[in-house]
Amino acid sequence: MIEENDILIEPYQTKKELRKLKKNDLVEVSWLFSNEKPIFGVISSIKKDLNFYRIFEVISEGQKHLIPGGVAILKKVKDEH
Repeated sequence: MIEENDILIEPYQTKKELRKLKKNDLVEVSWLFSNEKPIFGVISSIKKDLNFYRIFEVISEGQKHLIPGGVAILKKVKDEH
């Protein structure tokens, strides 16, 4: 939920939402303004960045992906149990 004082990260996620993501979380990554299919992976590290706020290193299908916080939507996958 976007609140009045939230700063938007291009264009849909807030810093507050990105801060909730932690190492070892299972996430779905959807690229903004792209027709690529979303990828599912595990966050292996999070680095602070001046341009994108945070860079998430996601491991998916044996490959490392560096995901800038402002260029993709990262959604934590909820446990079913």
